[in-house]
Amino acid sequence: MSLRDAAHRRAAARAERRSQMRQRAQTVREGMDAAATALAPAGGKQAPGTFRHLYSSRDDALSVFEDAAGHVVAVNAARLA
Repeated sequence: MSLRDAAHRRAAARAERRSQMRQRAQTVREGMDAAATALAPAGGKQAPGTFRHLYSSRDDALSVFEDAAGHVVAVNAARLA
């Protein structure tokens, strides 16, 4: 196996890991949004314990959420699974 072949395999493996992380992050985001929607009281005010999605990194490896009290939590998608 040549160095070029090895580099292509490593690049393909990295691309696959990025794709998996993106899918995990999307699942987490959807779950958090669904939970926030289910727990939100009528009238549009957030109840304590509900979260709002603020940010996702380009590769979706990290998502940031904020609760009703203003506390921010970062979720590493690689640790979910």
